[in-house]
Amino acid sequence: MIIPIRSERSKPQQWALIELNGEIMPPLKMPSATNSKGPIDIELGSLRYTNEGTPMMIIGSHELRGKIENLKQPYAIMRKKQGPCERRLEEEDVMNGPECENRVEYEVAGVITKRLLFDHYPKSIMRST
Repeated sequence: MIIPIRSERSKPQQWALIELNGEIMPPLKMPSATNSKGPIDIELGSLRYTNEGTPMMIIGSHELRGKIENLKQPYAIMRKKQGPCERRLEEEDVMNGPECENRVEYEVAGVITKRLLFDHYPKSIMRST
């Protein structure tokens, strides 16, 4: 079976990968997923760039400084799409009756070419409320 891969844009979106070293602890009180039908949104932190172009991430009361690196091999982000039913006309299907097969195709949603690497020990910061 051939699975088609296509892109609706002439140039796919450029994305970046965020790589953190260490462990991120979830909040003590997680939002309830019983009332929601989709994924739960939890804010991780904020990402900014300094005037020099260095990425800086603030998570809770910690400030992380990182660097931008190019990936050796880019990653393609794919989105699966179900198409209309197709009739199969092979010899074995004629004997089994009129069956159809769901058509599956993949769309290129974006390409990851860079990563933001935060590999240094975080700096503790105090916030005024």
